[in-house]
Amino acid sequence: MRDSIIHLKRIMLIISLTFIAYSNSFYSEFHFDDYSSIITHPYVKSVKNISDFFYSDGKPLVNRPVTMATFALNYKIGGFKPPTYHYINFFIHLSNVILVYWFVTVTLTIHDTRYTIHDSRFTIHDSRSTIHDKDNTPLCHPLLRGELKGGNVHHVSCIVHHSFVAFLSSLMFALHPIQTQAVTYIAQRAEILSTFFYLLSLIMYIKFRTHDTKMMHDAGYTIHDKDNTPLCPPLLRGELKGGIVHRASWIMYLGSLLSAVLAIGAKEIAVTLPVTILLYDVFFISDRNIKTLLRQWPIYILFLTTLFSAMYFMGISQIMNFVSAGTVKSPPTPNIYAGLPFISRYEYLFTQFRVLWTYIKLLILPIDQNVDYNYPVSTGLLNPITTLVGGIGIIMLLISAMLLFNRQRFLSFFILWFFLLLSPTSSVAVLPDVIFEHRLYLPSLGYFIIFAMGVYKVTDIISRSLLRGSSRKFL
Repeated sequence: MRDSIIHLKRIMLIISLTFIAYSNSFYSEFHFDDYSSIITHPYVKSVKNISDFFYSDGKPLVNRPVTMATFALNYKIGGFKPPTYHYINFFIHLSNVILVYWFVTVTLTIHDTRYTIHDSRFTIHDSRSTIHDKDNTPLCHPLLRGELKGGNVHHVSCIVHHSFVAFLSSLMFALHPIQTQAVTYIAQRAEILSTFFYLLSLIMYIKFRTHDTKMMHDAGYTIHDKDNTPLCPPLLRGELKGGIVHRASWIMYLGSLLSAVLAIGAKEIAVTLPVTILLYDVFFISDRNIKTLLRQWPIYILFLTTLFSAMYFMGISQIMNFVSAGTVKSPPTPNIYAGLPFISRYEYLFTQFRVLWTYIKLLILPIDQNVDYNYPVSTGLLNPITTLVGGIGIIMLLISAMLLFNRQRFLSFFILWFFLLLSPTSSVAVLPDVIFEHRLYLPSLGYFIIFAMGVYKVTDIISRSLLRGSSRKFL
């Protein structure tokens, strides 16, 4: 109960700070795609068209029907008054912040449950264990654990402080300047709405895969296969002595499936969701156990079948057009490369080698932001030379993420998260604009979590140094 109150207070603090930060944007006018998506759109002016958004004469009436349905409802409430649209965008952003806090907390709990540390004096079994010395004396549980004995400081690396990392990463997600375009640019409700359902689907899937194990553990039971192998929850997880299967977990699975469909219907970026779920399962739930993972094949088949069907019926054709196109017309804004009316697939891909580093720079140092970049296109790997350098740097980061899998799984996953979630707009699909800040909205979470974890680790090192200094002074 006490932990719940702490979490609630921190979430309320983040919400309050976010409201202060964005309150001056609520009366901003419509801009750019807001006109084609709302003002001049032929169908959003009547809620009666919403059913046709999803299915009309064998296909959706509009692309991104879930997002367009919210615009129709928005028009019903406030007509063409911009504040009503900004309020809803802001509310979705706040909802995403809460989901981020929840997602980070759940992930750290799962990660730390499998985090075991042994040394000559201490053993930590999981996030719920108490650390004891050899004489069974419980040790304190501050940021830094350890004690003085014989003039030496014996330090035990502490289990990650869930609430601190969740708080800092959520705060950054809420307030980082890079998020302003996605939140305040009304037409990019598609980005933040898809993020909402993306995170909700992922969280509900995680709960589905861990729900029965937790309940049976709390009841004093362990789930085993026929060969007595302990199971993470597969399609059918086993039973309690009374033969009761926890149906609540299936509700979570169906909720995850529905959320995934809605995420696709909001924006095509959710095409990465099945891969994200699979990676998450490998990294945190199945714990690299291929046998356990393979037992989940019916779950993944159903998930993929449903999601691909949703893609077909809810406008995935738009992104497929960009994937299949060899070239795309350059945006109407002046381009540094004069006489470049079209951007080829290779030019777009090569340009992304530099764009990705621009994204990283904006996350680290958010200056010189722009709503509509006049970004130079790379016409080859050596033109400019930074294209090749950027490509090599990205490959090195990806290799580092894979090498860190065994020793720093948390760090490894969220490096891959960043690149995976940017892949729909920074790889083979050729889009008219090579860079947009709103594309960083959900991928940026990977950076924020890594940054928060880094701050925690640095704090731990400083605390350890202070403790050692104090011990020498004492002695």
